[in-house]
Amino acid sequence: MLKTVALSALFAVALVCTPGLAQTTSPSPDQAAPPPDAAPAAEPTPGAGAKPSAKELISSCRADARTKGLKGDEFKSAVNDCVGAQRPKVAARLQCRQQGKAQGKDGDDLKAFVKDCMAQGKQ
Repeated sequence: MLKTVALSALFAVALVCTPGLAQTTSPSPDQAAPPPDAAPAAEPTPGAGAKPSAKELISSCRADARTKGLKGDEFKSAVNDCVGAQRPKVAARLQCRQQGKAQGKDGDDLKAFVKDCMAQGKQ
C-alpha cells in the first residue's frame, strides 16, 4: 500500500512539473530576440519599391508640413505640392474634394462632385 501511495505521489509530481520544464527551453537561434542595442530589421513588404497608398502619402505629406510649422492655406498648399510631386492623380482628387467642400457639399453629394470633377479633368 505504501508503495502505491509513493508511486502515485511521484507520478503526480512528474505530471505537474513536466509542463513547466517544457516551457523553460531556450528558443532556437532563429527565434532568439535580437540584442536590445541592435537596429530593428526592416520587414519585407510585398511589392517592395511600390508606391505608398494615397492615405499613407497624404499622411506623410501632412506630417512634413506640420514639422515645418505651416498652418492654414500654407499648410494645404504644402500638402498639395508634396502629394502632387509624387502622385498627380491623388493631388487632383484632393483639389476636387476641397472645391466640393468649399461649395458646402458632403457625403454622397461630395463623392459625386469629386467623381465628376475628376472626369472633367481627364478630358
